[in-house]
Amino acid sequence: MAIYCYTTLDGKRIEKQYPIGTAPRTTRINVGPRRITAYLDLAAMHGREHRYRNVQARWPIHSDAAAVHPCQIQEAMDFDRRHGVETHYLPDGRPEFRSPGHRRRYLKAHRMFDRSGYD
Repeated sequence: MAIYCYTTLDGKRIEKQYPIGTAPRTTRINVGPRRITAYLDLAAMHGREHRYRNVQARWPIHSDAAAVHPCQIQEAMDFDRRHGVETHYLPDGRPEFRSPGHRRRYLKAHRMFDRSGYD
């Protein structure tokens, strides 16, 4: 059995337990005297902020996958500047993305692709 998170349009969260892979996308819940629809909220189950079923990341975000070695930070910053994507790097080499558009431009400049990305 797994616990699934559901969210109503007004932001109320509930958790329900179903066998793995059998959770419905919507469920009806009692809120006071009325029944309302709650939607499966995968983002809430994985710790991301949400609002009305759309995933909203907390910006800025730092990427482990796009990181460079700390000794290559200056070289990466020069590359980014030449390609019109000014990017700040943390001391450990992780780039800081300020917005979904900045992240998209950075990945394109570095010829990277994120199949499971969100904007």
